Amino acid sequence: MDKTNWLILAGITTLWIIGAGGFYYKTQNLETLFLAINAFAVLIAVYIGALNAMKNTEYKKEEIEFRKTENAFIFLERWDSDLLKQARDFTREIKKEQHNLSPQQILKQIESNQDLERSVITIFNFFQDIYLSINHKRVNNSVLKRAFAEVYPSILTRFRPWINKLQGRSPAMIEDLESLNNLWR
Repeated sequence: MDKTNWLILAGITTLWIIGAGGFYYKTQNLETLFLAINAFAVLIAVYIGALNAMKNTEYKKEEIEFRKTENAFIFLERWDSDLLKQARDFTREIKKEQHNLSPQQILKQIESNQDLERSVITIFNFFQDIYLSINHKRVNNSVLKRAFAEVYPSILTRFRPWINKLQGRSPAMIEDLESLNNLWR
């Protein structure tokens, strides 16, 4: 208990002593005084129980925030996994050529190279996982935004022709990817 809670407890005790003492002085009824002592004990127990519940709630909130941050760092670790590194390497090849390619040529390159297409799918699945985790309050958004807010829009823009082609097949995925982009602006 902190100092404020001790002061409140001291105030309650002081008021009880004054009230119970005054009541006993007027009535000279010892039985009622003992009932007042029992009531005081119950009041103090309830007060301390409430303080513990509030402290426990505060602790749980801190624990939840800690876990959300830890979950965000799991995404950072996944970003550096071999699978996503390989996918990023393939997508970087397109980035180098992007300014010389039309949207149709980018789409054709993706569709003609199974490894590149798998890489693009893997990257966008990763970002959809991030969005769903943010949406369901499983992760600390500010950590992820700081890590990916510059990278993600670039990837989304680079592969916009491929995304646009998915419109009819994967509307939920596209909606999630666009929502993430809007969230991190």
